Amino acid sequence: MGFQTGFIQRRVEDAVRLCQKHDACRFLGFLDSAEIIEAKRTVEKYKVKHRFFAGYPDGERMVLGVFPDWCEPEDSLFPISPITAVFRKGEMLSHRDFLGALMSLGIERETVGDILPGDGFAVFFVLKDISPFILTQLDMVGKTGVKLSEGLPMGLPLGQGFLEISKSIASERLDCVVAALCNTGRSKAAELIKTGLVSVNSLPAEKLTKQVSSGDKISIRGKGKYLIQSVDDRSKRGRIILKARKYL
Repeated sequence: MGFQTGFIQRRVEDAVRLCQKHDACRFLGFLDSAEIIEAKRTVEKYKVKHRFFAGYPDGERMVLGVFPDWCEPEDSLFPISPITAVFRKGEMLSHRDFLGALMSLGIERETVGDILPGDGFAVFFVLKDISPFILTQLDMVGKTGVKLSEGLPMGLPLGQGFLEISKSIASERLDCVVAALCNTGRSKAAELIKTGLVSVNSLPAEKLTKQVSSGDKISIRGKGKYLIQSVDDRSKRGRIILKARKYL
């Protein structure tokens, strides 16, 4: 379980207050998509420099950073450590396998960010203060032995490819696009958006009417990640031709 909504608001307000009082950076997270929405609403009420970052581009679980006016919110300032886990190729270790192994160490969910499984290795992101503990305590994921190292010596795991998608839609509205990508109705798409399960360009989407553009990256929890290639062409009937890639 992540932070509760009221707790998120109080924590963000505390971070802003401490940042202004001590003229120093403050951080909160990792946050899931619903928590990011609440944190974003709260922090934008204040005239402070802030940024959300997952530890790598296009991540889902993010840390909120609040910064003094003099400070540029660079990647290196965030208290995030990537950890690479190497294991025998051919072993099928999933996101759930790694999350279960990490939680069995007794650490809090909010200390763990995204988990990216691959063939023979995986990368996961954690808060820096918990990294030494994980590096010394985690050597098995399920029944598979893993060797951990801090950093990205092997880079990020590559996806297994992508699926080309071409659909006709009535509008570039986000609910129309999500409905097409998920092969579902607009009411179901609206529910996914309203419950914080849809992110656009790494930030949770709140408005059904948000206009989707070419190049946007859309993540739908439980459904997948998509790159919008084009919403410019029209069919003979005047409908928009949506072209996208779903990452596998």
